[in-house]
Amino acid sequence: MKRAQITVFMSLLLPLFLAVLGAVLDSAYQQAIRSRIQRSLTLCEYSLLSEYQTDLWERYGLFYLDTAYGEREESEKKVQSRLLTYLKGNLSWKDGEARGAFTPFQTAVCQLEAGDFSRATDGRGQVFYEQAVAFEQDLWGAALLSEWLDCSENARNLEEQESSFQEADQRERNNLEVLRQRRQEEEEEDTQDPTAELVQDRESRLLTMVVAEPSEMSAKAVSLEKVPSVRPLLEGCGPVGHISPGLINDQWFHTYLLERCANAREALQQEQAGEWLAYELEYILIGKESDRENLEGVVNRLLLIREGVNYAYLMTDSTKQAEAFALAAVIAGITLMPELVEALKQVILLTWAYGESVLDVRGLLQGNQIALIKTGESWKLPLTKLFTLRSHLTEYDGRSDTGGMKYEGYLRLLLTMTGRDKKCMRALDIIEGTLRATEQGRYLYMDQCIDGLTVKAEFSAASLFSGWAGTGGAHEMTAERRFLYEW
Repeated sequence: MKRAQITVFMSLLLPLFLAVLGAVLDSAYQQAIRSRIQRSLTLCEYSLLSEYQTDLWERYGLFYLDTAYGEREESEKKVQSRLLTYLKGNLSWKDGEARGAFTPFQTAVCQLEAGDFSRATDGRGQVFYEQAVAFEQDLWGAALLSEWLDCSENARNLEEQESSFQEADQRERNNLEVLRQRRQEEEEEDTQDPTAELVQDRESRLLTMVVAEPSEMSAKAVSLEKVPSVRPLLEGCGPVGHISPGLINDQWFHTYLLERCANAREALQQEQAGEWLAYELEYILIGKESDRENLEGVVNRLLLIREGVNYAYLMTDSTKQAEAFALAAVIAGITLMPELVEALKQVILLTWAYGESVLDVRGLLQGNQIALIKTGESWKLPLTKLFTLRSHLTEYDGRSDTGGMKYEGYLRLLLTMTGRDKKCMRALDIIEGTLRATEQGRYLYMDQCIDGLTVKAEFSAASLFSGWAGTGGAHEMTAERRFLYEW
């Protein structure tokens, strides 16, 4: 009887034991399937992202997937089709059936969606900004950080001096005009303005004064109607947020632009010229349709910076102030208005600062180094040659200041003074314009270039104890993964 009871008990217990064992095995099997799905998604990510646009990498060091695959318009179906192809291959299935040697792991894809694209143009170029900054950080490390902090501080000081100079220039010229008219009314004698011709040159012939060979200036012009900074753009999910905009990261970005974009000095010296516009950095700073307009805009900005610095120096040099006062006294002659002499002196000093600045900018475009802050040794233009400056320009060609900055250094200062959105979007204008001029990139649009996307998929897997996987499989599973370039 006892043996029979044990046999009956074990018979009753065995189905329960087998059920528990089956449940454990099926749970383990499901985990194995999930692991297989995740591995397949990882391989799918590597496969899809390996189709990056090669010209963007080779020319600009950027990893982006062109979602239009060389055609005119983006289609999510194209991306999903590529994803499905890779996922099928990684799951080793065909026509809904597994092909692996271990047939129990049978999985089919029921549905797949791709979305939440992170586009290069998102956040007014913030996605592009992050990748460019990361590229430079990996390339250079932190060796130049102290120099960049000095650059940012110099930019703030120069902006203040530029503003002060403009205010002083307008104020003193207005004062001189009022005093000249008053003298003519009271003393019936006119006072000559010796700076009038130079002021006229500034307005009409400035480029021909600062460019040694004006005939070599680029005549390129483009239409800006459809560039990324102007046209309506496709919207994505925005930047990843790994790199935040800030003082140091902005300087990394400036380094990227200075390395990847051509400038007017290089083009004028036939070292390098952009393929879309010849003066690419000047376009980033000014944003006009022609190289000439962009160069003129940069020259004017550099001139204002140099005028502010040079005028500040003149106000500390008693010898040069005495020269200016003596000339003002000669021009004013005998007058009952001493304030007229002082007004003439200030206008002469302002014009002298302008003349020296013309030589500075001309030297920069020739590749010379120009001191940020002038001294008596680095000052070039004597007062005796100020009013015949045009005929003396070539006398100062080739002169560099020890410890000065080159043209690219001043461009970095101007980039620091320019809004981040403008820099990012205009740089994308250049990249798109350059690559669209090639056969491979003729349909490239930067807002169709992505460096991240989200993939959602539904899978059907056979039970450990059932047949093949398919739309009616025993296990329905979902998986979601963010595909990103690692930078």
